Amino acid sequence: EGNYRDNVPSRWANHAAADLIAREARRREGGESGSRPLRVLEAGAGVGGTTEAVLSALGSTPVDYLFTDVSRFFLQTSRTRFGTRPGLRQALFDINRDPTAQGLTPGSQDVILAANVLHNARHVGRALAALRELLVPDGLLVLVESCREHYQALTSMYLLMSPQADEESWFTDLRAGQDRVFLTEGEWARQLDAAGFRPLPVLPPDGHPMTALGQHVVAG
Repeated sequence: EGNYRDNVPSRWANHAAADLIAREARRREGGESGSRPLRVLEAGAGVGGTTEAVLSALGSTPVDYLFTDVSRFFLQTSRTRFGTRPGLRQALFDINRDPTAQGLTPGSQDVILAANVLHNARHVGRALAALRELLVPDGLLVLVESCREHYQALTSMYLLMSPQADEESWFTDLRAGQDRVFLTEGEWARQLDAAGFRPLPVLPPDGHPMTALGQHVVAG
């Protein structure tokens, strides 16, 4: 929770992502999709730090919010934290497996959110393309990502994700054969474009006080 919810970079990024999704909800209210709940898939929701910000920003907006993670531990944590929040469901989901084989339907989501998880994909391009298939036309993808190594992360998360000698072939994308986990802002934009998204401006913008901390919101 300290890493993903309580520190300043995470709080800023979570609220920026939540604002994008709330704006998307307002945009859809006037169209044909406004007559049904906003369908949101959160991949790798973890401790629910971003979830909490998004649900708060959506307020009373009707939602069909699917909180997913690769671990049942976090699904139970979600049930404890959010209780009987209307429209909130939990399910297992692994970004490195075919979504349709996990029970998800193409074209079934208005918004997909993935906070601090997509860099764990073995091949980010294929993962992005698979997520795109789950979105309706003009659907919104919102990512929260560290775009460079930061001292705070180097003392905890990054060390845990560094490959061991027998795992150096884990990444099969542009990071293959390199000793790194994170993509830069420019690399994310190019990957989104290649997967069929229209990249939106990365947040925070250059010159913003939060930029130096390396946590960014990437959307398309």
